Amino acid sequence: MDEGPLAIVIEDNEDLVNLLAQAIAWAGYTRVEKFLDGESAMAWLQDGNVPIFISLDLHLPGKIRGLDILFYVQKEQRLKDTVVVVVTADAILASELEGQVETMLKPLPTKALVSRARQALTPRAPSAQRK
Repeated sequence: MDEGPLAIVIEDNEDLVNLLAQAIAWAGYTRVEKFLDGESAMAWLQDGNVPIFISLDLHLPGKIRGLDILFYVQKEQRLKDTVVVVVTADAILASELEGQVETMLKPLPTKALVSRARQALTPRAPSAQRK
């Protein structure tokens, strides 16, 4: 099994998924998995993998949408410490999710994503962890 911090990028735009993965690796992750659709990302998560950080697009092709993945991560006990940042161009949906999950609007400020990914590597006190 590979060692080191693990993050995943779920984004249907191939150029953007590569850019985001590169930025997250630069933040200190030694392993960054990339997914272009919800089905493959969900299967990977359901296979028992536990990333520290997820960059998640909401509008994905196929039957499994970004919101399905978000809700799965939020209810799954083994993923309770996983930091999810929703990356979307949908300002209305982002505002509806305000207070429930972190969101960043496209076009994406890469520095902000790198900063948040780095923060996720810092251990949190038990009281600061998501319940």
